[in-house]
Amino acid sequence: MKKHLLHLAFLIVYFQGISQHIADTNFARGIRYQCLTCLDSGNNLTDDARKLTHLTVSILNIFDLTGIEGFSALVSLNCTNNNLTALPDKLPPMLKYINVSYNKITQFKSLPNGLTRFYCSNNLLTFLPELPSALQILDCSYNKIMALPPLKNLTTLFCTNNLLTALPPLPNGLDGLLCSYNQLKTLPVLPKPLIRLSCQYNLDLKCLPLLPEGLVYLDISKNIVCLPNVVKNLAVDVYEGFVPTAVNLPSCNNLRPPPCDTFPQTLPKDSTNIVDKIVEITLFPNPTEGEVVIKCQNCTIKKISVFNAVGQLVFETQMALLDFSGLGCGLYIVRVETVNGATLVEKIMRM
Repeated sequence: MKKHLLHLAFLIVYFQGISQHIADTNFARGIRYQCLTCLDSGNNLTDDARKLTHLTVSILNIFDLTGIEGFSALVSLNCTNNNLTALPDKLPPMLKYINVSYNKITQFKSLPNGLTRFYCSNNLLTFLPELPSALQILDCSYNKIMALPPLKNLTTLFCTNNLLTALPPLPNGLDGLLCSYNQLKTLPVLPKPLIRLSCQYNLDLKCLPLLPEGLVYLDISKNIVCLPNVVKNLAVDVYEGFVPTAVNLPSCNNLRPPPCDTFPQTLPKDSTNIVDKIVEITLFPNPTEGEVVIKCQNCTIKKISVFNAVGQLVFETQMALLDFSGLGCGLYIVRVETVNGATLVEKIMRM
């Protein structure tokens, strides 16, 4: 019995050693560049590798990531611009961020359960696996994907330049949707938090669903000639070629005959009406070189979300004093939510 146990222990150690060996010499070179002590002379992982939390091995002509599972503490993996055709079946269990854009990957068998951000654009994907419930940001642009899996709890979806003919139901918390250059004919119901929608160059898409009152940016093609409802402060760009043109489109209900189905003149009763409800929230100064004060009279702030110009979340807070001094110059979107359900979306220019 003792002999069998010793033999089993030897096999376990042996196979662990195999799995923690880095076979791809370019992968090993990238590891050494970032962590010189993570590999021994035989390209086997050391204890330092098991403590590493962030690894970037981009533009190194890597073909194989075998051994990556040995980085047991890894939370961030960036391996863009290589020659990967697949990821190992077993990945570090604590991964929250993966960027494998600009490779030649054809499929993913599964993704880590705790993954929150996943970037896989510019590959050869035709489908995606089941998405983790924790996933918030997905960028699968520039592939050949024909259908998306259930989107669960996403806040931002980039699926531009694929072969999509339809989208699954959108998550309630989605604030950014870029689905240009597909074959979409309709869009699903748009969630209330949505602040940016880019759907140009879906040539069969003639009509839009009801637009959320917080929508700030809308990119469309000239095949859409009207909007289903009026949204305050909405910037609409129509693309013909690569040049956008700012336009003011009429309401579809005002055209005779209406080019689209009749839309309600007002939002549903449970929707947030910015014009009616939000009359006591102000942000100043605007433009700003640093701090922005939020004044909320007769209301209590629940959450403040700040997004960049492409709809990506920059930070969240409950403080009524925002600090933009550490951010780059440009346009930002501030969304203020109160405990009674009212919402204000405001553009802030960082000088």
